Amino acid sequence: MDNYQSGEVTKARSIRACFTSSNLVTGANVSIMKAKLIFDLTDPDEIRAHKIAVNAQEIIWAIDDLNEWLRSEMKYQNHTDEEYNIFEKTKDKLLEFADERGVKNLIFD
Repeated sequence: MDNYQSGEVTKARSIRACFTSSNLVTGANVSIMKAKLIFDLTDPDEIRAHKIAVNAQEIIWAIDDLNEWLRSEMKYQNHTDEEYNIFEKTKDKLLEFADERGVKNLIFD
């Protein structure tokens, strides 16, 4: 497993994550943690997981765009009370789901 042999190896589903720390800045007393995800791209489930990992930032931005659109609709558009409540409930559910999965702070600043 290349230069990550000395790091801790964990298995999340079928994806191996290798962690190691090293001094990457010459002459500095700085410790940086690196992570490497390894996928078996012959396995259809891991191909999907790889695509999700590679596009995670885009996924987060899409969720943030939805949150911002909901906020904008609630703040700037004239909706009936019923429509407003639907937007509000949807926004609250989005935040609740993100919080339940432990990613709320990654998506919503």
